[in-house]
Amino acid sequence: MKHTALIAAASVALGLGVIAAAAPVAAQSRPGVDIQVQKSCNLYPANGPTAIRCRIDVSNIGTVASIAPLTIVDTPGGPAGTTYLGSPTSTFPCSNPPGPMPATLNCGANMSLMPGAPMAGSSSGSTFVDFRLPPTGGAFRNCARASSAQNPTTPGDVNPANNQSCVSITVPPVVTGPPDISVTKACTKGANRSVTCTITITNNGTTASGPLSLTDTLSNVLPVTRYTGAGGTAGASCSAAQNPYAAPVTCTMPAIPGGQTRTVLLAFTVTGNGVFANTVRVSQAGTVPESNVTNNQAMVRVSMP
Repeated sequence: MKHTALIAAASVALGLGVIAAAAPVAAQSRPGVDIQVQKSCNLYPANGPTAIRCRIDVSNIGTVASIAPLTIVDTPGGPAGTTYLGSPTSTFPCSNPPGPMPATLNCGANMSLMPGAPMAGSSSGSTFVDFRLPPTGGAFRNCARASSAQNPTTPGDVNPANNQSCVSITVPPVVTGPPDISVTKACTKGANRSVTCTITITNNGTTASGPLSLTDTLSNVLPVTRYTGAGGTAGASCSAAQNPYAAPVTCTMPAIPGGQTRTVLLAFTVTGNGVFANTVRVSQAGTVPESNVTNNQAMVRVSMP
């Protein structure tokens, strides 16, 4: 008790507040299971501008292995319209299907946690849970509680106070603005003098673009250049193959939502020697004009010895 009093007095003197050191020491003095939960939530733009990914780390910092199964109950709280997106790549997956935010998420696995320091190999595991708030954003609070099974021969959790962790985060609203289509291009040489050009089209704005038109032009046509076809993920409809290349390749594709990217692949074969020079330009036909049209064009040169 004397040591505890000294620690508390020193903490107050340093402006740190009272540190509750006595409780952990008492818990660690008794052998048993000690499940500890640590939680964090952060913005996760890969799932959208108002998306959140929460991480739940569960460890057994006691002296005895926990009894399977390990159960996690996660309680999300957010504004109306919040969506649960799933629990990807999780040691303790959640059984709830993606959809409207549920009152609780039920997660876990039929496994025991060996005793040891947090995140020390088999003594711990993590669960990721993804959410998306409505465009208006708002306050989001998330609590997770973990527990293990018990039997008559294994002491119960010696420190239930650290079985739960809660996190709050405020998600800013989406700031709407006009579309901004940008394009980048890379061409690589392959076998049999083939050249594959990867065209990446991104809408940097927050508003969906209109339907897109792509024009790809060879400014230096080497002898016996062939356009052999198109592919990619953009849902693009492109010109038929040309043998030999005789005119710019044109493609049309659907609108791109704000913040998303599409890819178009154009394939050529080049028999002659020299510099393969290729320029692409993309335009959109939406009712909302673009905020920046200077980034709608890209050019690549490839040496064909």
